[in-house]
Amino acid sequence: MRGEWVKYSKKRNVPIRVIIIEVSRDCCLHLNTFRTLGFTNDWRRLSVVSIQSFFTHYCEPAMSEGLSSIMKIPYVLRKFQSEEEKEAFFSFLAN
Repeated sequence: MRGEWVKYSKKRNVPIRVIIIEVSRDCCLHLNTFRTLGFTNDWRRLSVVSIQSFFTHYCEPAMSEGLSSIMKIPYVLRKFQSEEEKEAFFSFLAN
């Protein structure tokens, strides 16, 4: 699928810049559960199957695909709004 976008952008002389936010599967599942605890306005939980599927089928992009740049950014925790939120975040959250 990515190849189709590369072809499309090349025809139009538009560069493709990729930004990868580096986060582990376990962290992603934890954040998904944490989101439902109500500390933010975004309480929706993604299906665990969709997260597992993403990590199973993910293929890291390569410059050889015709991309202009690839930037990797490690996931960084935002500042907690309260001690309660911090304690909940560092609790074990079963998926």
